[in-house]
Amino acid sequence: MQKLISKYALAAHLALLAVSPLFLFSLCPSETVSRVMMWLSLYAVVWFFLEPSRMKDEMLHDSRRRVAKALVRDPLFWAFAVLAVVCFCRWMNDGIQMAYDAENQFWYVKKAAMAYFPGSITGHGEIEFSALLAVWIIVMGIRHALGRAARLGFLFMSSLFAGVAVAVSGIAAVFGNSEAIAAMNTPYGSRGFAGLAFGLYFLGGMTGLAGALEHKWKKITMFFILGLGGSAAGAFLFAPPAMVALYAIAAAVFLLFNILWLAFRGRTSSSMKLLAVVIMSLGVAVLIVMAFSPEGLDAERVSAILEGRFFPDTFSAIAASLAEISKKAWLLNPWLGSGIDSFPLDIRFNATDDDWALLPIGITSAYSGWWTFIAERGIVGALMMATPLGFMVWTFLHRLPGVLRHSFFMPGVVLGFAAFAAAIAETFADASFLRPEALIALAAFMAVAAASLPPLKDGKKSGNQKDNEQDD
Repeated sequence: MQKLISKYALAAHLALLAVSPLFLFSLCPSETVSRVMMWLSLYAVVWFFLEPSRMKDEMLHDSRRRVAKALVRDPLFWAFAVLAVVCFCRWMNDGIQMAYDAENQFWYVKKAAMAYFPGSITGHGEIEFSALLAVWIIVMGIRHALGRAARLGFLFMSSLFAGVAVAVSGIAAVFGNSEAIAAMNTPYGSRGFAGLAFGLYFLGGMTGLAGALEHKWKKITMFFILGLGGSAAGAFLFAPPAMVALYAIAAAVFLLFNILWLAFRGRTSSSMKLLAVVIMSLGVAVLIVMAFSPEGLDAERVSAILEGRFFPDTFSAIAASLAEISKKAWLLNPWLGSGIDSFPLDIRFNATDDDWALLPIGITSAYSGWWTFIAERGIVGALMMATPLGFMVWTFLHRLPGVLRHSFFMPGVVLGFAAFAAAIAETFADASFLRPEALIALAAFMAVAAASLPPLKDGKKSGNQKDNEQDD
């Protein structure tokens, strides 16, 4: 039992931290979600240094020292530290709101308290800071403190927790929770769809299943049915038809890849087990949808997918109008943007009469994740997001030569590319990738992909390169 805790406790805490927004998004306000994430982040940090994965014949204090040194030497750690400072500044520098000048009788957008620093709408910066904190801890944990088996454990448990989260939101919807029901009927132009995160955890769970079958983890194989089934149901319930179809295609291609990979590794029976488990999980997903779907939602969504009705009739016109509004808002604040969650104010002050005749009521983002991002965060925000992404890409390129000389967990590598491609495709229709649930999942799976590649050299190794040699 002690060995089990030592190897997988940190992975379990990181998985719970990653999935925690999915448990709470339909039940609690964003302030509550933020605080829960920050407390879980603190708890995960304690386990980060308490029980990191150990190499063969390595004492616990040696593993702690190794992880600490790897963190200090990792440039991505310091890049995240800078990002944390910026996000904290956005959180503290709030006050952006619509105000009325009684003397001159006109409405205007009140700037943040510190005009030349990144800002946010009052009460809206906290969730981004807590999400960044979670991403920082999870990525560092995967890179430096989890071994190969623990990373598979992370994929397994995050998928399982996501499946449980679907049940929580589904039960809330059955009992009339308005937020849960609204999350299942979210239109385009909202702050995104939680279904993106569920779709990512479905892909992550399938990767974990392939690894479990390769390592002959027979005792937990059936638990994947619950995790995969719940994640698939969540993607269906909390995403529009276009996103459901996108992830259905991605899942089918990814399933075929994992089957072929296991067969190539000489595990033909395992590849058939993988197919059987996925088929059974889809059966579970159907049961969950039937149990928790609001009346008529499941039939309407299936009909829209089969008939190819992926977008509203006026989608293209509205998207073009919102893109023009976003461009105007960005040009007014090109470097820092107009502030976190300020897009509804951008619409009010930049929309023309023709735009108002076209735009639906209650729209809060552009029909494009890119335009929403650049309008609210500006060039500085874009550079900040590109920095950790660039470090991860550098890790891929730095380790790529090792694939010719070492064996490695290929599904883990492909997972990162698949998750990134799916998220990029989604950004052309909405801003779901900015939601904390999706951002955390995407960052975690890209970190898994980088850590799954073999080390560059046989000699000197550091950080997560050593973790690749964990005893499984």
